[in-house]
Amino acid sequence: MSEHSSHQSWRSLRVLNLYQIFLALTLFIISASKPDFLRLTQEDRLFFSTIVLSYLAVGILGSLLITFRKPRFDLQVVFLSLTDITALTLLLHFYGGSETGFGILLIVAIAGASIIATRKTAINLASLAVLAVLGEQLFSHLSGDLVTPIDYIHTGMNGIGIMAAALITNFLSQRLHSSEALAEQRRQNLLQIQQLTEYVLQRMQTGVVVIDQMHRISMINDSGMRLLGLTRDVHSMPLKDISPALYSTYRSFLDHDEEYPQPLRISGLPSPITPRFVHLAGSGNDNAQNVLIFLEDDAATKQKAQQMKLLSLGKLSANIAHEVRNPLGAIAHATQLLSESTELTSADQRLLHIIMEQSTRMNAIIEGIMRISRGDTSPPVLMSLKDKLESFKDAFILHHGLKVSDIRLEITPEETQIRMNPVHFEQILWNLCGNALRYTKDIEGEKILIRGGLSRDLPGPYLEVNDFGPGIAEEDIAHIFDPFFTQSSEGTGLGLYVTQEMCEANQARIEYLDRPGQGACFRIIFADPRRKQVG
Repeated sequence: MSEHSSHQSWRSLRVLNLYQIFLALTLFIISASKPDFLRLTQEDRLFFSTIVLSYLAVGILGSLLITFRKPRFDLQVVFLSLTDITALTLLLHFYGGSETGFGILLIVAIAGASIIATRKTAINLASLAVLAVLGEQLFSHLSGDLVTPIDYIHTGMNGIGIMAAALITNFLSQRLHSSEALAEQRRQNLLQIQQLTEYVLQRMQTGVVVIDQMHRISMINDSGMRLLGLTRDVHSMPLKDISPALYSTYRSFLDHDEEYPQPLRISGLPSPITPRFVHLAGSGNDNAQNVLIFLEDDAATKQKAQQMKLLSLGKLSANIAHEVRNPLGAIAHATQLLSESTELTSADQRLLHIIMEQSTRMNAIIEGIMRISRGDTSPPVLMSLKDKLESFKDAFILHHGLKVSDIRLEITPEETQIRMNPVHFEQILWNLCGNALRYTKDIEGEKILIRGGLSRDLPGPYLEVNDFGPGIAEEDIAHIFDPFFTQSSEGTGLGLYVTQEMCEANQARIEYLDRPGQGACFRIIFADPRRKQVG
């Protein structure tokens, strides 16, 4: 028996008990106020009152037992039913026999008990009540009371009525309980389906928004909130007030009943989104329908395209390694052997140095391309920004022989977390800080400032690497992320390009902040760490 069914059964037993107490009180009041109505003598009134008061006392006792639910339910049903059978049979015997209405009261009492009892218990109680009625009639006959054949007929009819009432009410009650159990099971199933649906919707990477007939948001999942840059509850709010750009596209869909998916740029968000619209019911150009909007993050699409590009580049780099690297290695080796000759002039030695230097540079370019192609397919992980930066700072200072004061870290709040491939993140830091150090190595004092954390003006965690060098010329800013573009004869022109590729592979975005007179500053805006990235 479920908790709900158990509560219902105890409540039904309480109703049956209250009926018992009400019946006893009513009979007592009638016997006390209108004894002539029951044709009671003074002696009969006393005996009648004793039976009724006993009946009432047992009913009150039953009420207390029901309150504490002890003993168990089925025993209490039997106890109350035996009380009814005993009290009403005594009243039936002493005050009128089968011709009075006490037999009808017994039918009602047994029918009530059969509603909440099991089939076996109901039949046993009904059988006991029938035997009590027949026994009462037989006892009256043996005691010398005047008993006519009509009395036996009435007694038989009462017995049939008791058994029929018990069987019918128990059958209907069982059917009702079965229907209730089925309805409860279906309710539980629907509740589970609803919870599962809500869980799936909230875990979807695609944003889901439902717009009602009044153009208000009736439902939106977590991804939809993030893709629209929302931080507060927007249920029942007009879409026009929440996202004018999305509302304009939504109105266009309603007016033409066709969708032309176009990326939307939401102010303050790092990447555009592409909405797709579906009518939830019916078809045709009906503006009074609910509309389902799917919001696709273009960053995820770009990430997949980036992976395809890296795969293609990997095939190209294999050919480069075979066709270029091996001959290049032979050139470098021959140059090294030739430089050991004692017959070379200083001009020849200078030319050999240039050949070796450029061979080394070309080899570094090939290594950079191969690093991009190989990449690292390990999944992004959630990590502490502060802990990762402190570990990198120690390694970078040791590698370049710097002072601790040469690099300053500022992370606010300190518990900021990011989700990124740790190998990519390590490579990005080496690239950015290596570039910064190249232009500040001759500066005394602090050389690099690494600042990061969370900002209300940005959609996710951020990291800034700021050097105190001369900065980047305005005409070069547009090309700094192009492959092979460099301002230094020592560089390959692939560092920032590789950094940008790795950022995009992790749904992050890197940008250059033009701050004249404050050195060069690169900012990385990471994806929301609460959102898992597409693998």
